[in-house]
Amino acid sequence: MFSPCQGGVRGGPGETDKLQIIFGYSSMHSRKHCLTIKYCIALLVALGISAVHAPAAAVTRFSAGAPEKKAPAPLSFDDIWFYDGSSKIIPDISMTWLTVVFDSRYARAANEFEGTYDTFIQEKAKALIKSRSSLIDYFYDANLAEDACFFRLREGLKRDELKELINQLNQDEAVLYTHPAIILKDKTWAFFNIFDLEWKSSADKQRREALLKQAQAVYDGKENTCRVNVLEIPFFKALNLLAEDISVLRVRPYLVELKPSIRVQLALAMNGGRIGDTVPFTFTIQFSDRVSIDPSSIANINLRPATMQKELFDCAFDPYDYTKAVSKSSVIITGRIKFFAPGEFLIPAVTVSYSCPACSENTVRSVETRPILFKVASMVPAVKEDSRLLVPAAPVQPDYQTAELHRQAQLRLWQAAGGFTVGILCCRTLPAAGGTGAPHSPHQGRAAG
Repeated sequence: MFSPCQGGVRGGPGETDKLQIIFGYSSMHSRKHCLTIKYCIALLVALGISAVHAPAAAVTRFSAGAPEKKAPAPLSFDDIWFYDGSSKIIPDISMTWLTVVFDSRYARAANEFEGTYDTFIQEKAKALIKSRSSLIDYFYDANLAEDACFFRLREGLKRDELKELINQLNQDEAVLYTHPAIILKDKTWAFFNIFDLEWKSSADKQRREALLKQAQAVYDGKENTCRVNVLEIPFFKALNLLAEDISVLRVRPYLVELKPSIRVQLALAMNGGRIGDTVPFTFTIQFSDRVSIDPSSIANINLRPATMQKELFDCAFDPYDYTKAVSKSSVIITGRIKFFAPGEFLIPAVTVSYSCPACSENTVRSVETRPILFKVASMVPAVKEDSRLLVPAAPVQPDYQTAELHRQAQLRLWQAAGGFTVGILCCRTLPAAGGTGAPHSPHQGRAAG
């Protein structure tokens, strides 16, 4: 055997041409063979994919109403575990958060806008907090769960108290079911009634339907997920019943991390100032991978109060590229505002539009900041009463106290006259008191000398 290079050296020109033809044919044959192999691999992959469900899409509605009010199946904390491949995952039970899913039928009956749960759920959440001391706050995000609410638990709550609270909430006519939150890798997650299921290729249609029926689960073709009827069987009990069957390749619970999908905030460096003061502001947008911000919604941000003329208000933004700014969280926009009129003004809310592809309906949504009340004082600040310059409104006649001045002038005049008189009298009596003999003559002095 020899290499092509060696064959070319040994043979003549005819042998070289023959070798080129042979190896050229071999190269073409190899390309066809490779294409055939790639086609077979692609076909096998397609057949393998068709044998299992595709990964579950994100879901935001978790209620499945029964014909009438019915309490969910009793839930044991010891049953909250699942398989990840061959590993058994046992999460911790959160003593801080609780998931409550509301009955969508009750929500529609209580809300004049059919299919919209925001107002109903938040009002119902406030009522539950007022009626139960174990609940101190709530967190609602329609991008995570449209028909559910997450409640913060009172600190120091025990497991027995948590179980009793779950049972009490499940008796409420508006509540469909209640689940505790779980902790995995130092993050808090909520589970509902949805899971993702992958079958083995050997499982036929009848076998699949029998297993789903045994687990009180149904396949939702619209969402490409499976739902457990938690009114009949606890969620993780149904999950593990399927996971332990030889016809099932993998079962994964649908979990939602408890953190806001989007948060917007407008903050001022101060809540008041004087005319012409420069007031710095910061506009912040924080969002998760579940949403995408519309760049045009932050291209022109209006902070001028509706009651103020544009000539009396100035707003300057630090340079930013709105198309690049929304590519990742967090978006931080800074600037300065000035007011040139006194009074109280309401800085309007800033609306941010975004899309939520994972949401069940109305994927285009918006969120807005809270309006801010700002007070503007005049150039001269108010001072205390004792140090303020008083300017009378009516003319005031000056009081010079002329009578007192005349009396003092007359008194001093009499004092001067009396002193002058006493001086004259003293001068007259001074020689008589000076000696007792005859007057002294200057000639006597000379004679004696």
